[in-house]
Amino acid sequence: MENLALGGAFDCFSISRSAYFSEETEGQNFLSKVIKYGNNFQDGLNSAQQSLFGEETNTEMPEPLVPKTEEWPTLQQLNREKEVVGIYISGHPLNDFRLEIDHLCTKNVTMETLSRLGMEHLGREFSVAGIITKKEERTTKTGKPFGTMEVEDFAGMNRFMLFGDDYLKCKNYIHENHFVFIRGRVQNRKFGNEVKTDEFEFKVTYMDNLSHIRDKLVKWINIPLAVNDINEKLVEGLDKAIKD
Repeated sequence: MENLALGGAFDCFSISRSAYFSEETEGQNFLSKVIKYGNNFQDGLNSAQQSLFGEETNTEMPEPLVPKTEEWPTLQQLNREKEVVGIYISGHPLNDFRLEIDHLCTKNVTMETLSRLGMEHLGREFSVAGIITKKEERTTKTGKPFGTMEVEDFAGMNRFMLFGDDYLKCKNYIHENHFVFIRGRVQNRKFGNEVKTDEFEFKVTYMDNLSHIRDKLVKWINIPLAVNDINEKLVEGLDKAIKD
């Protein structure tokens, strides 16, 4: 029953998912009370059927009231949904950043693209965005810190490895459930001093909070207009839209 509530199976009752898990008196949450009430109700029906005259009993318990609770943040709700179902159903954590992804990231380049790089990508710069689902901090054999992170977007997941100055420059942004904007270049994979000419990697050169990237990168907006379409009504409409 808890998994059904977390997965959204009861959303049709217009009760927030957080309400089912609201801790109330007697150490029970709302969902436990609902189950107890349902069992008691069924027991009452069975008792009435077994009674010779079908008389009512006085053992009815009051119907539990839906508690007033704050809804879970979107990310928390979707993560718990994914934990029990395996996929996001009611939405995706990145939906709130559609504008940034559509206009500030490289067209048609996703985490899935970065996980299968080829010769046609060599030397190209890409900008992508996603949510960090897993991260690890380690040290090399020589004691130098490095980090790995798994980043997911609408299309899939890619694992990034950051070493040396790249890791130190980006480590403050590497947190699980953190939305990030990433820019980098495709190069031949390196193992120590050896360069693999037939293997490729995406070297991260810039990283920032996805929630801040619009203010940092958007400097102007181009609006193409035909001269004959410009009139007082259009100018007033543009003026209002820009102010809004």
